Amino acid sequence: LMFWAPWNELSKVMRTPFRSIALANRHRAIFCLINVDNFKLACIHMQDLAERYAAEALPTFVLIKNNTVLGRVVGAKEEELRRTIASNV
Repeated sequence: LMFWAPWNELSKVMRTPFRSIALANRHRAIFCLINVDNFKLACIHMQDLAERYAAEALPTFVLIKNNTVLGRVVGAKEEELRRTIASNV
């Protein structure tokens, strides 16, 4: 999951690398962009989702398998994100 917002500069920076990583791993994992602004309007449970995965800063990347968090990267840390995904998919 990538928690992001269009007004957040670091989110803008990380959208392209996230999409590139998602495309390269599309047969091994599901990648989701969660726009926290739109999600708040569409789903009353956004706060629950953000709290569940501790998405307190943007962007926040959370790797989940079978409802277990395997990894987390906060901020514009492309190499750390690539390493975290590579070691978990």
